[in-house]
Amino acid sequence: MPTGSSQLPHVSVIVPVRNDAGGLATLLPALLAQTYAHDRMQVLVVDNASTDETSQVARRYAEAHPELVQVLMEGKLGAYAARNAALRVATGDVLAFTDADCTPDPDWLEAGVRALQEHRADLVGGQIGFALSQRPTAAALYDAATNMRNGYNIATMGAAVTANLLVTRRVLETIGPFPGEFRSGEDVHWTLRATRAGLTMVYAPDAVVRHPTRELGPLSRKSTRVGRGQPCIWRALGYTRWRICRALLGGLLPRSPRRLQALAAERGIAISGWQMPGVWGVAWGCRLATTWGRLGGLLW
Repeated sequence: MPTGSSQLPHVSVIVPVRNDAGGLATLLPALLAQTYAHDRMQVLVVDNASTDETSQVARRYAEAHPELVQVLMEGKLGAYAARNAALRVATGDVLAFTDADCTPDPDWLEAGVRALQEHRADLVGGQIGFALSQRPTAAALYDAATNMRNGYNIATMGAAVTANLLVTRRVLETIGPFPGEFRSGEDVHWTLRATRAGLTMVYAPDAVVRHPTRELGPLSRKSTRVGRGQPCIWRALGYTRWRICRALLGGLLPRSPRRLQALAAERGIAISGWQMPGVWGVAWGCRLATTWGRLGGLLW
């Protein structure tokens, strides 16, 4: 186990989980293997009313490492409600967020905290990498090329996702916890509120978390769910009706193959000519699913 240093900030790692015992069984060993000093860490696993073996897996690690892992229960469904439950008891100077289906690299926390300190930042979004098989499906290629692009989102919007996010306690004191009212996308809205309040966010490409790629069914459901959450964000940001209409109409158009190639290349992913028709079809289908979700979010 890494030795501690009283000069390091104390970090609370927050993990919401619902019905993902397998993911948690991979994530928790990765957190225990962090190079960051363990006596400056706290891991808060929030079981969000799971009905599988999730609770047993979490408690097994908590019993084996009581000085490090703590299990909380949150009956109100929703990952953001679960994160808020952890925020109420977190003791860290730094709050680190990831998800149960993610696997952080061993130096994830070390790199993330270093970025906070070196840049004197309030928020750090790390890199989210995807592991592709040797024969990836079109859905897996599209997911890996286009989703959870913290570097791009930080540069263009001043926002990041909680799959890989570290913030100082100042953020919580400035903007409060997650609203808990959005269907999806509260992490984007929360971090956007922080940067609009004058807090500083940077991208840390060496603070890496790995995420599995999704196949077509889960990817379509995610697209719809994200779409349903976007109107809440639009309202919070003061979008005009015209801007909302433009977003809806734009979602009906397919992405160009050239743009898909460029997005993939930014992540070191090669999409061959024979793979592109399938990836293009998945991309259009997901855009339509997102638009359907947006309509649902506006109407219901």
